[in-house]
Amino acid sequence: MNPASERAFVISSLEAALEPLLKHPVSPLLIPPEGIPFGYALRGARDSTGVAFVRIGTPHGCGATEPLCTVTFGMDEPVVRVILTVTKFNPAMRCAAMLPFSDRALAVLEEDLFLECASFS
Repeated sequence: MNPASERAFVISSLEAALEPLLKHPVSPLLIPPEGIPFGYALRGARDSTGVAFVRIGTPHGCGATEPLCTVTFGMDEPVVRVILTVTKFNPAMRCAAMLPFSDRALAVLEEDLFLECASFS
């Protein structure tokens, strides 16, 4: 895939993954004031210019979730650095989100929804 096509594919895939979160109201209690950052790396990404980034949130506190910025490459954000670190060790894992969590929420994600999660404090 040529670089322009892959960038377009990554952007559209990230937007498609966020679509369900944007269509349905979410309790503002579940989303921190600064929003939730998401990222998706191009194959072989080595720096932030190879990672698409977007942040969603509830800017008006009304439960309407919306993007707080457009999908952008080249952002120096913690989620971007996490993705770059993970892809060094496992190139198949190219996307991530950083969510606030409780131990119970983490257990539900890992055990009930069978999602691959990593946590840190």
